[in-house]
Amino acid sequence: MSTSNFALSLDFTGFTGTFTNTSAVLTVSGSVTMGSGMTMTAGSGGGLTINGAGTLTCNGISISPNTVIINAPGLTVQLGGAFIGGGGLTITAGTFTTNNYSITIAGNFSSSNSNVRTLNLGSSVITLNGGGSISLTTVTNLTFNVGTSTFKCLPGITGMVINSGVNLNNVWMANRGTLQINSSITFNDIKVDTAGAILIIGQGITATVATLTIAGTALGSLIGIQGQVTGSQSTISRATGSQSVSWAWIKDMAFTGGATFSASNSIDVNNNSGITITPPGGGASGMLYVPNLEGT
Repeated sequence: MSTSNFALSLDFTGFTGTFTNTSAVLTVSGSVTMGSGMTMTAGSGGGLTINGAGTLTCNGISISPNTVIINAPGLTVQLGGAFIGGGGLTITAGTFTTNNYSITIAGNFSSSNSNVRTLNLGSSVITLNGGGSISLTTVTNLTFNVGTSTFKCLPGITGMVINSGVNLNNVWMANRGTLQINSSITFNDIKVDTAGAILIIGQGITATVATLTIAGTALGSLIGIQGQVTGSQSTISRATGSQSVSWAWIKDMAFTGGATFSASNSIDVNNNSGITITPPGGGASGMLYVPNLEGT
């Protein structure tokens, strides 16, 4: 398929061949069902837009256009199973309901515009397996039901960037990359648990958390917590209780909000406040590499 096409629905049930979308934008006004034994490929211009009410069911098959776009004003598009996308996922208008199914995409998760739209994420785990960003910057006319959802970045991926005007539930950096938070919002949990991974808080940004899960394993496998700009503190805030992290290096960070913050077996690199940092037993002997990520 190499020209723009329109369909009332798209049903590949029983199809076991290859559907190739070389350069067209395919617009569907209803449900899309992939065949469990098929293959879908796409060129650089291939795309899928759903502009009507319906159910999107992948049946274990990756939808391989660049980005799947939900643009169904006043209507609802829902998932009928786990969603697998070879590109990103953009919700432009209408209601998108995950029905608690997982979402795995190779691009950005985006809904940043002023159209009337609703996102119902339930308990879905939304995995960025190609790096990318969570882009929810413009939230005019957005109803965002975050539920108990988790945004996750897979191992082997370089990083994940969060630009959001709405609060998120859980975010999880599950690889040796960077998780950069560029918005002052609230999280249920920020989790970074892979040796060598780095949590970067943008300049002037306050990330408010209920919990902060930072757990390295040894001096040679530390996790970084860093303000974006050298010499300028960024902030992590928690209102109550005690918050501990372990095996981390910490730089240009302020810890505020009323909770008691501590870091065991960790390195106080420079310019930190509001946290008690205890070095590894015997001190931090040896060479420790802390990357310069200013402007990342």
